[in-house]
Amino acid sequence: MHGLARGVGAVLLSLVPVALSLAAAWGLRAGRRAGWFAALAMSAVSLVATGAAVGILSLLNPAGLERVGERFALAAGLAVGVPFAVVVALVLTRHRFAVRSGRRPARRFWVTISASFAGVLLVWGVVAAVSGTLGLGLGLWTTFGRFLAVLLPAGLARGLPRPGPHAPGVMSLIDQWAGVAFWAVVIVALLVLLHAAHHGDDGDSIRFRKLLHAPGGGTLGFLGTWQDVRHWVAADRDGAVAYRLIGEVALTVADPVCAPGREGEIVDGFLRFCDRRGWTPIFYSIHDTTLAVLHARGWQSVAIGEETIVRLPGLDFSGGRWKRVRQALAKADRAGIGAVWTRWEDIPPEMAAQIEVLSEHWVAEKALPELGFTLGGLAELKDPDVALAGRRRVRRPAGDHQLAAELAGRDAGGLDAGLHAPRRRGDGRDHGLSDRHRRAAHAR
Repeated sequence: MHGLARGVGAVLLSLVPVALSLAAAWGLRAGRRAGWFAALAMSAVSLVATGAAVGILSLLNPAGLERVGERFALAAGLAVGVPFAVVVALVLTRHRFAVRSGRRPARRFWVTISASFAGVLLVWGVVAAVSGTLGLGLGLWTTFGRFLAVLLPAGLARGLPRPGPHAPGVMSLIDQWAGVAFWAVVIVALLVLLHAAHHGDDGDSIRFRKLLHAPGGGTLGFLGTWQDVRHWVAADRDGAVAYRLIGEVALTVADPVCAPGREGEIVDGFLRFCDRRGWTPIFYSIHDTTLAVLHARGWQSVAIGEETIVRLPGLDFSGGRWKRVRQALAKADRAGIGAVWTRWEDIPPEMAAQIEVLSEHWVAEKALPELGFTLGGLAELKDPDVALAGRRRVRRPAGDHQLAAELAGRDAGGLDAGLHAPRRRGDGRDHGLSDRHRRAAHAR
């Protein structure tokens, strides 16, 4: 059984270069700079190790070539030429791998690798000293060379002092499995680093909010300020795209936010941004202008819904067609329902507590989960740029004001873009409250 363990450890250690190469290839596919460094390091090490193994330098003179024969020299040249070609290709295309993981993931990677190396070295050194394996006559470099021979695959440990045979015990197990444990940590840490996404800085989110107050962005641009939304900002800082990253799919939440006429330029910039990262972009909830830009670039589209925009200026409930609306408004007045505009930071604590209780009660009664992605929820109501229209019931004659429900509308650059997050008590009825809110919005 001990011999089997030694064999398994040696086999797994020999597979380390393959595993590292696969991880680096995955990073290259995603355009990762860390993957480029890993691939370059692996190719350089393979070039040096293969060249040393076949004695490529001795084949450069006629005497060495005559000694080994032309067939071996050709095979040796091919063995060295492949990693050399990969190194050259990586150097020439380094600008294509510009996706960085950020300083924090990179720092975490190097700390993990250093701690793992130090831990394995400490355990190996202590056990070797206690077991008497090192001996008293070995120097520092010889001892470190033996440790590297344990850590590296056999093909890369050529020329290093190999540890002698040990009797079955702790030292033998450490000699066989220390390298496997170390490289397992390295591979996992590398995969975590390659998977880490650079979210950009807070300046991108702040810039996106500022751009929303300028023309552009459509009526759904405010969705880009919600939680779990990332932002790509153009180099000139005058255009942006809000998106959610789901796996390797970048799903936009609205039209590009930019000045009219720049939609094509911003779309192209965002597409290049996704292409460098190996992401698949999908434009969701866009309007005709962006749709025309994408159609001109050969994209296909499918209609998922229609948007109704109520122009508040000039809105009037007169005429026969609005008779039922006027009746609903009168009914709401008789029921003592009033509407008040405010913001979350300005409402009294007791009203904030009512809204939170209503929200929890409302969601608990629904058979389906809350559609926060499209309608918003309690977290979006707390945004300082969101204006709340609270439906307030007045109990007469005591004058006790109790919140019946609430609705939020965002004023984005002078355009009322609705954030509809309705909440009502279980015993509450509408009483024409939606129409009352339209009238309240018009008055505002």
